[in-house]
Amino acid sequence: MSRLRISLLLMGCVVLLSVLAGCGGKKDNAAALGAEIEKAVEEAQVSQEVVDNEATIPSDYPQDLPILADDASNIRYYKEEKPEPGGVYFDIGFSTKKSVEEAIQPYRDYIKEKGYKYEEQPPVGGGITATGESPEWGFRLTVLVDNLIEGNTLVGIIYYKPS
Repeated sequence: MSRLRISLLLMGCVVLLSVLAGCGGKKDNAAALGAEIEKAVEEAQVSQEVVDNEATIPSDYPQDLPILADDASNIRYYKEEKPEPGGVYFDIGFSTKKSVEEAIQPYRDYIKEKGYKYEEQPPVGGGITATGESPEWGFRLTVLVDNLIEGNTLVGIIYYKPS
């Protein structure tokens, strides 16, 4: 969950608690609701593993596609393990001020240089998605316009074990 969404959720919770507290009614219900909201916010924050501004990928994450934007910001990392075989997947995302085309071109060049299998889908809605395989991982690369922050482009890389 992005910082913006968490902030909006927190603001909504504060407004809701203010309204409930101001109504005077049953204070026990308001307190219980407040506790439930706080718990939901904490769980949402825990689900976002890491957000930082260093252009490095943690060492236990796949390194097949590096962060190829010199102005990367709001870098996030998420890892989930599922019980089925090959059920682990990694999600890496970041923002850049480059255009969609400027952001994806270094990846095209890098993938070609490494000899990875790669297929790019036709552009849709101002974004480009590609799928491919490195020797160890399947990956999906998505580059699209950030509709929340003008001038930003979002880059996402998801790694999964090919079946």
